[in-house]
Amino acid sequence: MKIVKLALLLTFPLFISGFGYMGELPKLGETTNEGAQRQEATIEKRKPSPETPVSIIAPRVSTGYSVNKYSDYIADIKEVEYLLKEIKSILEQEKNPKNKIQLFNAKTFLLGLYVDRFKEKYEDSPEKHYESYKQLVFLNNYLKQVGESNASTAIEPINTVIGVISEAQDL
Repeated sequence: MKIVKLALLLTFPLFISGFGYMGELPKLGETTNEGAQRQEATIEKRKPSPETPVSIIAPRVSTGYSVNKYSDYIADIKEVEYLLKEIKSILEQEKNPKNKIQLFNAKTFLLGLYVDRFKEKYEDSPEKHYESYKQLVFLNNYLKQVGESNASTAIEPINTVIGVISEAQDL
């Protein structure tokens, strides 16, 4: 404790004595630019508002009203369309037929899962009467039958379904 008191006692006179910066300070204005003059903001006068408020009449969006009732179906179709394009590109490849068959079977199995989910979701709705829905179910059954035997014959039905899906999206 005595050491702390002694240290404070010795440093206190240094602060009081006025020793500090010993150089010359620059004169402001000679070497620096003078501060820019402030410009006062002009206040624009408002137009007088009418005594009665004017509102824009616009229809309110009801929660029961759906802007695009096909959006869920179209989103599901787009997922399947991307998968169909992948299967088509696998079938169009010329190299490595063993990998081609394996990839084809894997993608058709995945397509089967998508179509099964599709059936569960839309079997009791009007979407089951859409041409794209019918073509997907038919194509899924066809691809299951084709399997390993003639994978290259599946490209024509795939092209047909891709065409039907793209037409459905254009509507």
